[in-house]
Amino acid sequence: MLAVAELLQRAELLGVRFWFEGDKLKVGLPDDPEAEAAVDELRVHRDDVLRLLQERETIPPMPPGVRLVEWKPKPAPVMITRWAVVIDVPAFVRSTLHQLEHALAWEADDENRRWLAGHRSSRELQDYLSQVGCVVEIEEAGCRVGS
Repeated sequence: MLAVAELLQRAELLGVRFWFEGDKLKVGLPDDPEAEAAVDELRVHRDDVLRLLQERETIPPMPPGVRLVEWKPKPAPVMITRWAVVIDVPAFVRSTLHQLEHALAWEADDENRRWLAGHRSSRELQDYLSQVGCVVEIEEAGCRVGS
């Protein structure tokens, strides 16, 4: 499945876009023979490609104390700062939610977990998530922080 994920990522980097309309998978192709060849390669693995694309549509579980406010993943690549571009939005969201979980634990009381959050604050991670289309609220002791 990893090889198919790499083929899919390569196609997207070439400008190929995939989306679902109901149960049907739609493909947007740039006028580029290399992109067309990438899509032809993916057709050989049709079932695996469909499975991967459907997994992307699945909302990842939120860490304790985090409530999903909005889920509208943007198509990759997404520039989240002046110097960072996200090319795999679902993987970025999962990783950032994991970091957010550790940032919340660190901010609560566990100094040793700060590195697990990439030395980022929960607010910074929350902002990164919103920039790629995953808006979350952090709930602390009955109040909401940053929506």
